[in-house]
Amino acid sequence: MGSKALATVKRSAVLDVAAPCDRVIRLLAARDPASFVAGAARLTGKGERRGIIVLTFASSQYDSLRVEVETSAGIDRVEFILRGDMHGVVRATGVTRGSGCRLYLEAEAEGKLIEEYGGEALSRIINRIIVSLVSVFPATLQPRVPGGKLGDYFVELLELVNLAQGGGARLTGRLRSVAIDLSKGSVLDSEGLKEEEAVVFARALSDAFARLVEALDAVGGGDVARLVVSSDKGLVVANIAGSISVVTLLQRAGGEGEATGLGEEAS
Repeated sequence: MGSKALATVKRSAVLDVAAPCDRVIRLLAARDPASFVAGAARLTGKGERRGIIVLTFASSQYDSLRVEVETSAGIDRVEFILRGDMHGVVRATGVTRGSGCRLYLEAEAEGKLIEEYGGEALSRIINRIIVSLVSVFPATLQPRVPGGKLGDYFVELLELVNLAQGGGARLTGRLRSVAIDLSKGSVLDSEGLKEEEAVVFARALSDAFARLVEALDAVGGGDVARLVVSSDKGLVVANIAGSISVVTLLQRAGGEGEATGLGEEAS
Protein backbone atom coordinates (compact mmCIF):
# COMPACT_ATOMS: atom_id res chain seq x y z
CA MET A 1 0.00 0.00 0.00
CA GLY A 2 1.33 3.46 -0.93
CA SER A 3 2.05 6.15 1.62
CA LYS A 4 -0.80 8.41 2.69
CA ALA A 5 -1.09 11.60 0.64
CA LEU A 6 -0.50 14.73 2.69
CA ALA A 7 -3.27 17.31 2.57
CA THR A 8 -2.72 20.83 1.30
CA VAL A 9 -3.66 23.52 3.81
CA LYS A 10 -4.56 27.12 2.98
CA ARG A 11 -4.82 30.30 5.02
CA SER A 12 -5.49 33.87 3.87
CA ALA A 13 -6.09 37.38 5.11
CA VAL A 14 -6.74 40.85 3.69
CA LEU A 15 -5.09 43.98 5.07
CA ASP A 16 -5.85 47.57 4.03
CA VAL A 17 -2.59 49.49 4.41
CA ALA A 18 -2.33 53.29 4.44
CA ALA A 19 0.66 53.37 2.08
CA PRO A 20 1.27 52.94 -1.67
CA CYS A 21 1.44 49.31 -2.81
CA ASP A 22 4.99 49.64 -4.16
CA ARG A 23 6.23 50.72 -0.71
CA VAL A 24 4.42 47.83 0.99
CA ILE A 25 5.74 45.24 -1.49
CA ARG A 26 9.30 46.64 -1.33
CA LEU A 27 9.26 46.50 2.47
CA LEU A 28 8.20 42.83 2.49
CA ALA A 29 10.65 41.87 -0.26
CA ALA A 30 13.53 43.52 1.63
CA ARG A 31 12.83 41.64 4.88
CA ASP A 32 14.59 38.41 5.74
CA PRO A 33 11.96 35.78 4.80
CA ALA A 34 13.13 33.70 7.75
CA SER A 35 11.66 36.32 10.10
CA PHE A 36 8.22 35.32 8.78
CA VAL A 37 8.57 31.59 8.12
CA ALA A 38 10.42 30.94 11.40
CA GLY A 39 7.09 31.46 13.16
CA ALA A 40 5.61 28.30 11.63
CA ALA A 41 6.89 26.04 14.42
CA ARG A 42 9.67 25.81 17.01
CA LEU A 43 12.84 26.94 15.24
CA THR A 44 16.04 25.10 16.14
CA GLY A 45 18.43 26.26 13.43
CA LYS A 46 18.97 28.68 10.55
CA GLY A 47 21.48 28.64 7.72
CA GLU A 48 21.96 29.63 4.10
CA ARG A 49 22.84 27.59 1.03
CA ARG A 50 23.56 29.28 -2.31
CA GLY A 51 21.43 32.29 -1.38
CA ILE A 52 18.51 30.17 -0.12
CA ILE A 53 17.52 30.35 3.56
CA VAL A 54 17.43 26.95 5.30
CA LEU A 55 15.39 26.62 8.51
CA THR A 56 15.28 23.64 10.88
CA PHE A 57 12.34 23.03 13.19
CA ALA A 58 11.79 20.76 16.18
CA SER A 59 9.59 17.71 15.69
CA SER A 60 8.04 15.11 17.96
CA GLN A 61 7.34 12.77 15.00
CA TYR A 62 10.57 13.06 13.01
CA ASP A 63 14.24 13.72 13.83
CA SER A 64 13.74 17.30 12.65
CA LEU A 65 11.96 19.28 9.95
CA ARG A 66 13.85 21.18 7.25
CA VAL A 67 12.39 24.00 5.13
CA GLU A 68 14.07 26.03 2.39
CA VAL A 69 12.77 29.56 1.75
CA GLU A 70 13.36 31.67 -1.34
CA THR A 71 11.97 35.15 -2.12
CA SER A 72 10.53 36.07 -5.52
CA ALA A 73 9.41 39.70 -5.94
CA GLY A 74 7.50 41.49 -8.69
CA ILE A 75 5.94 44.93 -9.12
CA ASP A 76 2.73 44.15 -7.26
CA ARG A 77 3.55 40.99 -5.35
CA VAL A 78 6.14 39.12 -3.33
CA GLU A 79 6.26 35.37 -2.87
CA PHE A 80 8.08 33.28 -0.29
CA ILE A 81 8.58 29.88 -1.93
CA LEU A 82 8.78 26.97 0.50
CA ARG A 83 10.50 23.64 -0.20
CA GLY A 84 11.36 20.57 1.84
CA ASP A 85 9.24 19.39 4.76
CA MET A 86 6.81 22.26 4.12
CA HIS A 87 6.43 22.92 0.41
CA GLY A 88 4.18 25.57 -1.01
CA VAL A 89 4.07 29.36 -1.20
CA VAL A 90 3.21 32.40 0.89
CA ARG A 91 2.11 35.25 -1.36
CA ALA A 92 1.36 38.95 -0.76
CA THR A 93 -0.39 40.76 -3.62
CA GLY A 94 -1.10 44.49 -3.53
CA VAL A 95 -4.04 46.21 -5.24
CA THR A 96 -4.13 50.02 -5.19
CA ARG A 97 -7.16 51.54 -3.44
CA GLY A 98 -7.03 55.34 -3.53
CA SER A 99 -3.82 56.42 -1.81
CA GLY A 100 -3.56 53.11 0.03
CA CYS A 101 -3.08 49.44 -0.74
CA ARG A 102 -5.31 46.43 -0.23
CA LEU A 103 -2.95 43.56 0.47
CA TYR A 104 -4.11 40.00 -0.14
CA LEU A 105 -2.12 37.48 1.90
CA GLU A 106 -2.34 33.84 0.83
CA ALA A 107 -0.50 30.82 2.18
CA GLU A 108 -0.75 27.30 0.78
CA ALA A 109 1.44 24.36 1.77
CA GLU A 110 1.68 20.66 2.48
CA GLY A 111 4.32 18.33 3.86
CA LYS A 112 5.52 16.83 7.12
CA LEU A 113 5.55 20.15 8.98
CA ILE A 114 1.91 20.79 8.08
CA GLU A 115 1.07 17.20 8.99
CA GLU A 116 2.51 17.76 12.47
CA TYR A 117 1.61 21.40 13.18
CA GLY A 118 -1.52 21.85 11.02
CA GLY A 119 -2.88 25.06 9.54
CA GLU A 120 -1.73 27.01 12.60
CA ALA A 121 1.75 26.98 11.06
CA LEU A 122 0.52 29.04 8.11
CA SER A 123 -1.61 31.29 10.35
CA ARG A 124 1.49 32.12 12.36
CA ILE A 125 3.43 33.04 9.20
CA ILE A 126 0.62 35.37 8.10
CA ASN A 127 0.50 36.72 11.68
CA ARG A 128 4.16 37.72 11.46
CA ILE A 129 3.74 39.40 8.07
CA ILE A 130 0.81 41.45 9.42
CA VAL A 131 2.71 42.38 12.58
CA SER A 132 5.67 43.58 10.49
CA LEU A 133 3.38 45.79 8.40
CA VAL A 134 1.25 47.31 11.16
CA SER A 135 4.41 48.22 13.06
CA VAL A 136 5.34 50.50 10.13
CA PHE A 137 2.06 51.61 8.50
CA PRO A 138 -1.45 52.31 9.82
CA ALA A 139 -3.56 49.38 8.65
CA THR A 140 -6.94 47.71 9.06
CA LEU A 141 -7.48 43.96 8.94
CA GLN A 142 -10.55 42.95 6.95
CA PRO A 143 -12.40 40.18 8.81
CA ARG A 144 -14.31 38.88 5.76
CA VAL A 145 -12.48 37.39 2.82
CA PRO A 146 -14.58 36.49 -0.27
CA GLY A 147 -13.68 33.05 -1.53
CA GLY A 148 -11.00 32.46 1.09
CA LYS A 149 -10.44 31.60 4.73
CA LEU A 150 -9.06 34.16 7.13
CA GLY A 151 -6.40 32.88 9.53
CA ASP A 152 -8.31 31.35 12.44
CA TYR A 153 -6.32 33.30 15.01
CA PHE A 154 -7.25 36.70 13.60
CA VAL A 155 -10.95 35.91 13.29
CA GLU A 156 -11.00 34.99 16.98
CA LEU A 157 -8.87 38.00 17.89
CA LEU A 158 -11.17 40.48 16.15
CA GLU A 159 -14.21 38.94 17.84
CA LEU A 160 -12.54 39.22 21.24
CA VAL A 161 -11.39 42.79 20.64
CA ASN A 162 -14.89 43.82 19.62
CA LEU A 163 -16.39 42.04 22.62
CA ALA A 164 -13.98 43.79 24.99
CA GLN A 165 -14.50 47.23 23.46
CA GLY A 166 -18.21 47.09 22.66
CA GLY A 167 -17.89 46.73 18.89
CA GLY A 168 -16.10 48.73 16.22
CA ALA A 169 -12.71 48.01 17.78
CA ARG A 170 -9.91 50.41 16.89
CA LEU A 171 -6.36 49.73 17.98
CA THR A 172 -3.00 51.27 17.20
CA GLY A 173 -0.63 49.72 14.71
CA ARG A 174 1.79 48.50 17.38
CA LEU A 175 1.51 44.79 18.06
CA ARG A 176 3.73 42.83 20.40
CA SER A 177 3.70 39.06 20.72
CA VAL A 178 5.52 36.31 22.59
CA ALA A 179 5.41 32.51 22.37
CA ILE A 180 5.80 30.85 25.77
CA ASP A 181 6.42 27.33 27.03
CA LEU A 182 4.07 27.42 30.03
CA SER A 183 5.49 24.24 31.56
CA LYS A 184 8.94 25.86 31.86
CA GLY A 185 8.03 29.55 31.99
CA SER A 186 10.46 30.16 29.13
CA VAL A 187 10.33 32.25 25.95
CA LEU A 188 10.27 30.38 22.63
CA ASP A 189 10.02 33.45 20.42
CA SER A 190 9.04 37.11 20.69
CA GLU A 191 8.22 40.05 18.43
CA GLY A 192 8.29 43.69 19.55
CA LEU A 193 9.37 42.91 23.12
CA LYS A 194 12.81 43.32 24.67
CA GLU A 195 14.35 40.04 25.82
CA GLU A 196 14.07 40.91 29.52
CA GLU A 197 10.43 42.04 29.08
CA ALA A 198 9.55 38.77 27.35
CA VAL A 199 11.22 36.71 30.10
CA VAL A 200 9.36 38.55 32.89
CA PHE A 201 6.08 38.19 31.02
CA ALA A 202 6.67 34.46 30.39
CA ARG A 203 7.36 33.72 34.05
CA ALA A 204 4.34 35.72 35.23
CA LEU A 205 1.96 34.10 32.75
CA SER A 206 3.31 30.62 33.46
CA ASP A 207 2.75 31.08 37.20
CA ALA A 208 -0.73 32.56 36.73
CA PHE A 209 -1.67 29.81 34.28
CA ALA A 210 -0.61 27.05 36.70
CA ARG A 211 -2.75 28.56 39.49
CA LEU A 212 -5.71 28.98 37.13
CA VAL A 213 -5.50 25.37 35.94
CA GLU A 214 -5.51 24.15 39.56
CA ALA A 215 -8.53 26.33 40.38
CA LEU A 216 -10.46 25.21 37.31
CA ASP A 217 -9.63 21.59 38.10
CA ALA A 218 -11.16 22.02 41.53
CA VAL A 219 -14.45 23.38 40.14
CA GLY A 220 -14.52 21.17 37.03
CA GLY A 221 -14.04 24.06 34.62
CA GLY A 222 -12.20 22.06 31.96
CA ASP A 223 -9.09 22.97 30.00
CA VAL A 224 -7.99 26.56 29.32
CA ALA A 225 -7.92 27.34 25.59
CA ARG A 226 -7.72 31.13 25.69
CA LEU A 227 -7.17 33.97 28.18
CA VAL A 228 -8.24 37.57 27.54
CA VAL A 229 -7.25 40.44 29.84
CA SER A 230 -8.58 43.94 29.13
CA SER A 231 -6.93 46.98 30.72
CA ASP A 232 -7.45 50.70 30.31
CA LYS A 233 -4.48 50.87 27.93
CA GLY A 234 -4.83 47.71 25.93
CA LEU A 235 -5.77 44.08 25.56
CA VAL A 236 -3.84 40.85 26.13
CA VAL A 237 -4.96 37.73 24.27
CA ALA A 238 -3.31 34.38 25.05
CA ASN A 239 -4.14 31.38 22.87
CA ILE A 240 -3.10 28.11 24.51
CA ALA A 241 -2.46 24.67 23.02
CA GLY A 242 -0.99 22.08 25.36
CA SER A 243 1.89 23.77 27.19
CA ILE A 244 2.47 26.38 24.48
CA SER A 245 0.87 29.83 24.50
CA VAL A 246 1.06 32.55 21.86
CA VAL A 247 0.32 35.89 23.52
CA THR A 248 -0.50 39.11 21.67
CA LEU A 249 -0.46 42.52 23.38
CA LEU A 250 -2.49 45.23 21.66
CA GLN A 251 -2.52 48.91 22.54
CA ARG A 252 -5.75 50.89 22.43
CA ALA A 253 -6.03 53.82 20.03
CA GLY A 254 -6.71 57.20 21.58
CA GLY A 255 -3.61 59.38 21.40
CA GLU A 256 -3.50 62.75 19.73
CA GLY A 257 -3.26 62.04 16.01
CA GLU A 258 -2.25 58.47 16.83
CA ALA A 259 -2.27 56.07 13.88
CA THR A 260 -5.08 53.55 13.95
CA GLY A 261 -4.07 50.00 13.13
CA LEU A 262 -5.44 46.51 13.58
CA GLY A 263 -9.17 46.61 14.07
CA GLU A 264 -12.54 46.33 12.42
CA GLU A 265 -13.89 49.30 10.55
CA ALA A 266 -17.08 50.73 11.95
CA SER A 267 -19.86 50.35 9.44
